[in-house]
Amino acid sequence: MKTTRAVPVGLICAAVALASCSRAEAVPTGAAADEARVSASSAGQGNNMVLNLRGSAVGESRTMTINGTAREANCFTVDLFDLSTDRAVGKATDCLVIEGKEPNGGLRVIGTTIFDFGNGHTFTSRGLTTVQPTLHGSPDFTHITGAVPPEGENSVIAATGRFKNLTARVRLSGAVNMSQVESENRIAFDCIFVVHPR
Repeated sequence: MKTTRAVPVGLICAAVALASCSRAEAVPTGAAADEARVSASSAGQGNNMVLNLRGSAVGESRTMTINGTAREANCFTVDLFDLSTDRAVGKATDCLVIEGKEPNGGLRVIGTTIFDFGNGHTFTSRGLTTVQPTLHGSPDFTHITGAVPPEGENSVIAATGRFKNLTARVRLSGAVNMSQVESENRIAFDCIFVVHPR
């Protein structure tokens, strides 16, 4: 059963991306509200999406075209969450191409991430990711990952459904456990993507 709640008019406008709103309306909560917020963001309404790619997966090889060249990527599919509500909103596939290794155990990676919200609504971002071993903190992770594109850069390389025509700067901050990469080709992810629609 759907539930509703009254919210301030400004939040109603942001959530459902309407040109005009009445002073008192009821809007859906739960999954329907999550969908409205993500849809408003994809429409470029000034709302950032904060998405959490989380879970453990065994990688599979895929051929991807990067800068006009066919490259073999190691791809991992895990659950995708809206970080503000911790609700599952779909699946995400993170495809990694290692560009170089550093003496300290760090990696230079091209990351291509496919965000799939179901029903044909997807977008794909690509960025230059730095992976470094952790120095302290949680024992559950072995490496910290990050990707910071230049201001004004569009990270989105493909989009479908309600995300069609989306342009956005996508920033990554995350943690991964790579202790089983060599033995099982398995990585555990807890990565946060901040999507800034333009």
